Amino acid sequence: MRKNHPTIINLYTPANYAGIQRLLKHSIKRSAHVDVVEETVGLLEDGTPSNQLRLDTRLPVLWDRSIGWTFTAFQRLNEVRIVRKISGSLWNSPGRCVALAVSTSLTKA
Repeated sequence: MRKNHPTIINLYTPANYAGIQRLLKHSIKRSAHVDVVEETVGLLEDGTPSNQLRLDTRLPVLWDRSIGWTFTAFQRLNEVRIVRKISGSLWNSPGRCVALAVSTSLTKA
């Protein structure tokens, strides 16, 4: 990292970070799927024949929608149940101090 990107200093990467990333990607995919279903149903209800369905995949539309997908994913990952699940898996890994800090802050809330 230091050789290719000297301005980025990677001090610590939390253990089991892939678990967070997996949940984030899954949540974004689910939100995107909901948008596709809603758009399809809307077109069908407006009378568009099923063999002529064309979903709007222009970049500006997808950019606008991605804000909602990301916000929904953030809300999902911000649930106490999800944080406890992730911190529980961290507790069983080498980065136990991170899990302890998360668990402690949750029990005080």
